[in-house]
Amino acid sequence: MPDASLLTLIKAQVWMYKSFADSTPGDIAEDVTMFVGKNESAKTAFLDAVHKALPLDKAKYDDVADYPGKDLVRYRPQHEAKNYGRVAQLTLRIEQALADKINTAVFGGGKLVWTCSTFQRDTTIERKRVLDFSMFIEPQPSEADMEDLVPQDAYIAAFNAAYAKELKGTALRAKDLGKEPRIVARIDKWLATKKIGLLKIGLLKDGGFNHYRVAQALLQSLKADSFKPAELARFERLFAEIAEVL
Repeated sequence: MPDASLLTLIKAQVWMYKSFADSTPGDIAEDVTMFVGKNESAKTAFLDAVHKALPLDKAKYDDVADYPGKDLVRYRPQHEAKNYGRVAQLTLRIEQALADKINTAVFGGGKLVWTCSTFQRDTTIERKRVLDFSMFIEPQPSEADMEDLVPQDAYIAAFNAAYAKELKGTALRAKDLGKEPRIVARIDKWLATKKIGLLKIGLLKDGGFNHYRVAQALLQSLKADSFKPAELARFERLFAEIAEVL
């Protein structure tokens, strides 16, 4: 039943797979969807392409076996240049169970992800893709976390707010931080210097801090003018890249 699911596939489209160039979008019903066509009209190929786009097993695309044979020679230079052809686009609907999990685990109970929201997942003939948060920061640092996309002053303010009780009046300031590329590493080093333990393991306090706790404080403090245009552009590039990968 849909209300017991995490995601529901509601539409699919396939390009340049085996015997056809474009399937055109196909709506997927919640109960039964029927594909009607003559023998060798690519009904099975369509289902095979959709399965490989989001497999339950180890199935994956093979550019030689799956790309239309008559177009393969022309496509090879594009593939070797790592400009991989798109194969499938799945439109998925977020169900209540997944929305609740994301809102609880990531946003501390805030309702930022809504039930019945939809997103599209594009898959290429070569599915390997690595994203690094440093890709979205200029000038590009040697390494970065999600936290580094946020303005430093805003993150420091959220950290101080999240741990006001434990810090006992000792506030973190930007000038206290070192030169490490990742802000969480800079804060960890500051905590170690001050001999402040914010993570408790058993009866002992360990170094570091709870990033989710700070993220929750950050979400509560953000306003429309918290980000400069260049900082907002980081997230726009990130979301565009994620949409392309998915």
